[in-house]
Amino acid sequence: MEQASQVNVEANKVIQDKWDGMAEWYETAMEKYSLQGTTTCAVMTNVQQADRVLEVACGPGNHSLMLAQTFLKNKGVLVSCDFSGEMVKKVHQNYSQKDNDYVKVEGNKFLIDIETNYNEIADESNASLKNLCDLDKLEADQGDFRKFVFGC
Repeated sequence: MEQASQVNVEANKVIQDKWDGMAEWYETAMEKYSLQGTTTCAVMTNVQQADRVLEVACGPGNHSLMLAQTFLKNKGVLVSCDFSGEMVKKVHQNYSQKDNDYVKVEGNKFLIDIETNYNEIADESNASLKNLCDLDKLEADQGDFRKFVFGC
């Protein structure tokens, strides 16, 4: 019974490597076809009223940009995270492009952490994570902002 509570680090690494290898393909082939699903979920869950939004499995960040531009309220915080480090690098590239509408609006801020592996397990026996995120501190460190996106 105790065995079931342990994390299979090797299996997780295999899955992460698989998604890392698919990042380029996913961005070009799949991402553009699923924006409608994200829009529907955002509307049905009343995301525009939330102070903080967590986007799990954000992929290369196209949905993240759409959520931040369209649904995130003023003073709202969006956390876009993905299991794949390569996907998070793509999120960083997408937010860093000067031609996207989000970065053109004064007061919109973003911080994409491509250095820290938030998936890394510190202790396999209790599945504790090595790196944790203090969102309150990250938010406070931004000073005054209109909207803030943290990617990891």
